[in-house]
Amino acid sequence: MIATIFQISLLRLWNNKQELVMVLVLPILFFSIFAMIFSRGVSSGDAAINVAIVDDDMTATSQRIASLLKQQSALQIDLGLLNTTKRWPIERLNRVVLRDHDVATVVYLPRGIEANLKSRSKSTVKLFSEGSNPIGDQIIRVMLAQVVAAATRDSPPANSLDPASSSASLERSAKATTADVGAADSLIDVESNNLFGAGKHNPKIAMYAAGIAVMFLLFSATGAGGSLLEEHEAGTLDRLLSSQLSVSELLAGKWLYIMCLGCVQLTVMFLWAQQVFSVDLFGHRSGFALMTFCTASATASLGICLAVFCRSRTQLTAVSTVLILTMSALGGSMVPRYVMSQEMQQWGKLTFNAWALDGYQKVFWYDLPVTSLRLEVTVLLGMTIILACIARLYADRWDTR
Repeated sequence: MIATIFQISLLRLWNNKQELVMVLVLPILFFSIFAMIFSRGVSSGDAAINVAIVDDDMTATSQRIASLLKQQSALQIDLGLLNTTKRWPIERLNRVVLRDHDVATVVYLPRGIEANLKSRSKSTVKLFSEGSNPIGDQIIRVMLAQVVAAATRDSPPANSLDPASSSASLERSAKATTADVGAADSLIDVESNNLFGAGKHNPKIAMYAAGIAVMFLLFSATGAGGSLLEEHEAGTLDRLLSSQLSVSELLAGKWLYIMCLGCVQLTVMFLWAQQVFSVDLFGHRSGFALMTFCTASATASLGICLAVFCRSRTQLTAVSTVLILTMSALGGSMVPRYVMSQEMQQWGKLTFNAWALDGYQKVFWYDLPVTSLRLEVTVLLGMTIILACIARLYADRWDTR
């Protein structure tokens, strides 16, 4: 009898394709996604970090340091915004990074750095960054130590670093030894200045709250949308549509309910974050309200669309689980997108999560006005309309009149 029970269970699994996908395909899918993310180790992705250099010393040594930094393939030096021919006061750096987020970090070489290096006195090299990518800042700190070690040697700067590969260039940096780097560390202090996170109460917690909230919002939306399938299986849907209620009105009512439920869910999440983790929700209420409405609207349309496409509640559960977890992994709800490769970040742009997180980041991290959310709002509302139209088109199968 035990063998018979085992055989029956095995046949049930084989005939239930949704469960088979959950058991065999979903683990492989997630393994593949996270393997692609972490196969090169935790890094800032394969895209170069956009850096601007301010040389306030204007000496042969400081310009040599700047020249060696430019040769690093892991760095993309912006010479159009800031260059080594002007002396920029520090108070202008905040406005520079605020105005152009393509420049993630400004490396400030202070006046007197050449004299200090020659006299073996310490200098402070300052990094001004927008602060959302701490790994990128660490990479720049390591490269600065290597570059200063190379710049203080007698080898010419053209052969100091090989730009073909950032890791190889660091190893061959003017054939700098570990002792050279240690000496450089003793001669410079790297001071990091977070231009956006300073003075705020847990701005990163707002990003975590947004990532987790959007992921569970997707689950809630598909779960609520599944009530359509339950009503169809129970025969309630046919009775409703045989009255004066149209399919469009039915879907609109369901969408309104799911959207309002999503707004409440996101609001409760951020109210908790404000009370427990000191997230400044009320100070960003306008941007939060706009992003919450757009995000809840898009997820409501997705929930309705999946419910219309699927034939049963079981099928909806399987399809939505695979889709939502995949979107959350690629969109940044599970892993910060700055550790992903550039290609994976582009794939993430196909998800609600990425656009929602970008919008919340502008609101809570960059303190940008509501007008800066045009792109995110347009994409999310566009997804809302497209998915709603698709759902209405396929819902005609329920219209028996």
